[in-house]
Amino acid sequence: MTDATVGVERFKVIVYVCTAANADLSLSRQECIEHAEMYGWDVVATIVDNTGLSAPQGRMGLSEAVERIKANEAGAILIAYRSMISPRQDEYDQIVAEVEEVGGFLAVRDRER
Repeated sequence: MTDATVGVERFKVIVYVCTAANADLSLSRQECIEHAEMYGWDVVATIVDNTGLSAPQGRMGLSEAVERIKANEAGAILIAYRSMISPRQDEYDQIVAEVEEVGGFLAVRDRER
């Protein structure tokens, strides 16, 4: 740790992973953790929805992540792939707007999926 970083609080993120019930989430979670480390971010929680890619508005884990942003526990929700929110642009945009409305942002490790 250098003198410049002493006393500086690191940016906090919540890792959000959405998978099918029987899918292995360890790779997506690890990719997000490594991404956060690359930027010097602290992962304060990992939240998992394992009910498949249902409509994002009905997912309890995603709702919890947004509420935790609202409570200032973190400044962003970090996902491995854009499709973990929704393959539909309108649903994705709605969640981005919801997160921004409560003071955070949605960080995507890989926008291609």
